[in-house]
Amino acid sequence: MENPTIEQLVRRYVEIKDLMKELRAEKKEIEEVLREYAKRTGIKEFEVEGKKVFFEEKLSLKVK
Repeated sequence: MENPTIEQLVRRYVEIKDLMKELRAEKKEIEEVLREYAKRTGIKEFEVEGKKVFFEEKLSLKVK
């Protein structure tokens, strides 16, 4: 943004804040689905697009 007004900055801030809230909710939903899948199948780890995904004992998710 080139020399934005205060109104433009606030508008953009609110847009980003709302987007982050939506993304956090979606991330939480996806993590829950993955936890349930891991629990049902007993899978411990797998790889997607070069990223290793590990399901730990407490069924947390780690991506490396």
